[in-house]
Amino acid sequence: MLNLQTPPKSVDSFLNQCPVPGRKADPTLLARVARYEHPVLIERIEDKLNLSHDEALDLFDDCKRFLYLCGTTHEPMAPAEAIDECWHNFILFTNDYAAFCQDYFGRFLHHRPFSKQEAVNADGSLTRRTMELAESTFGDLSSNWLYMARAHSCGPGKCGASTNCQDK
Repeated sequence: MLNLQTPPKSVDSFLNQCPVPGRKADPTLLARVARYEHPVLIERIEDKLNLSHDEALDLFDDCKRFLYLCGTTHEPMAPAEAIDECWHNFILFTNDYAAFCQDYFGRFLHHRPFSKQEAVNADGSLTRRTMELAESTFGDLSSNWLYMARAHSCGPGKCGASTNCQDK
């Protein structure tokens, strides 16, 4: 079950959200990812998504958490819409995004949208797996992790998500 509290802003709090029973997290990598900053991206998120500075910081923290999951597994993951929008904006800074992926995960994390047919055929397992992994890795999640009812992204158990991260 999601706890809709705002995620903590400190690196220590970010790390403490990683109880990880049954999953081995790399707290050193997680700490490095948590400390990554991109002030120009934060400004863009504020403007494009009409968010306050704190909301933009929180969303980027959740985006980094999602990318940490993508970068530490070779399984496809599906972001919730808010995280996906942040990811889209991060990718626009192509050099920065490519360097982030290489520096933290040793590989580029590709963003591959679902085709209409894939979205229609999705059974929700990708979103369920993403949420289960996120909750087991980070504990309580913010509202940025909620899947909204949209044509191509209906959330766990309903249809699937519109995009996913993959190695290739």
